Amino acid sequence: MENKNNIIIRKFKYTDIDDVLQLLSIVMNHNFTREWWKWKYELNPNGFFGEDGDIWIAKIDNKIIGHYAVIPETIKINSKIIKIAQSVDTATHPNYRKLGIFTTLANKVYSDVKNRYQFIYGFPSEMAYKSFIRVGWKDFIIPQYIKIINYDELIGGKFKSKFFSWTGKIFIKIINILSYLSTIFSFIEIKGNDLILQEIDAFPVEINDFYIKVKENYKIILERTDTFLNWRFAKQFGYYRIFLARSIPENNIIGYMVLIIRENILSIIDLVTLPNEDKAMIKLVDISIKIAKENKAYCVHCWFPNIQKNIALLKRLSFISLNKIYKISKIYSTRLILYNLTDSGVLPDISEWFYTLADTDAA
Repeated sequence: MENKNNIIIRKFKYTDIDDVLQLLSIVMNHNFTREWWKWKYELNPNGFFGEDGDIWIAKIDNKIIGHYAVIPETIKINSKIIKIAQSVDTATHPNYRKLGIFTTLANKVYSDVKNRYQFIYGFPSEMAYKSFIRVGWKDFIIPQYIKIINYDELIGGKFKSKFFSWTGKIFIKIINILSYLSTIFSFIEIKGNDLILQEIDAFPVEINDFYIKVKENYKIILERTDTFLNWRFAKQFGYYRIFLARSIPENNIIGYMVLIIRENILSIIDLVTLPNEDKAMIKLVDISIKIAKENKAYCVHCWFPNIQKNIALLKRLSFISLNKIYKISKIYSTRLILYNLTDSGVLPDISEWFYTLADTDAA
C-alpha cells in the first residue's frame, strides 16, 4: 500500500487541468475534454472559484490521484436568493483508494468554502454514497418515475433466466396497472389554457418572466434564468431537445421541457409549468413519450418532487414509481444529499424543494 506521507494535498491550479481530466476519464470511464472543463467550471454563470478553494487535488510523483470539487449555484429559499454549491466530480484513482484521500480533500474544500456558501448539495453514485455519509452529509431518496415503452428490451436484458425475465415483466406490469387504477377512481380536474408547443434551439430572454411567476409557487427552487438554462443545456455537451408551451391566444410561455436520450433511455431533464397548467404538462409529457417511441427508447424517465396533482397526472400517463421497484429489488436509489456549512445546523426541508434532473451537474 502507498505511504500516505508521500501524498501532497493542495488547492487546484490551472496547470492541473490536463491531469485532472486524465484522472476523471479513468475513474468515470468517459473522455473528458478541456472544452467540457471550461464550460462546466470556468463559464458557470454563477461564478468560478476553483483556485480559491472550490477544488482541491491529491498528488503523488507528479500525478494527480484525487480530486474534489464544488460549483456555485443560485437558489431561492422562501423569499431569499442565496448562493449554495453542488458537489461534483469526486474521484480517487483506483490504485490509491482506502487511504483517506476523499475525506481529506472533502474537509479541505468545506473549510475553504464555508464563508462563500450556506450549504452544499449533491447526488452521489452508489460507490461514493457511503463516503459522503461518513463525513456528515444528510440524505434523502429522490422520487423517480418511469414509463416503460419496451418491457422486453428494458427488463429482458437484465436477467439471463427466461423465468426471472418473465416474472419481472409481470411484476412491473402489475405495479403499472395498480398505479393507473389508483388515479382513475379519483377525480382529477384538468385545468389550463389551450396551447401550442414549439421546439427551440435556445431559451429566449422571455423565459425570465416565466421563471419569476414559477418561483413564487415554490419555497425552494434552483435558478432557472435564460443565462443559466442556456449554459446548463449547451448542445455541444449533449443533444438536448427543448420545447416551449405557449398559451392561445396570448402566446405567453406557460411551460417548458428539456429531453435527452442516452443508452436507449429518454430522460425528461427538466419539466416546469405554471400552476394549474395541467394541459401543458400532459401535452409536454405526451411529446416525450412519442419521441421515445420514435427513437425506440426502452422507457421515459424523470425525477419529480412529490407534488400530489402532478404525480397523479404522471400516473394517468402510465408512469410508475421507480423507487418502489428499487426497494423491492434492493437496488441503490439515487439520493439528494446535503451538507451544512453554517453554525445554525439548519438545512432546507427537502419536501419543499422543486427539483428535477436539471439540478444535477451532468451535461
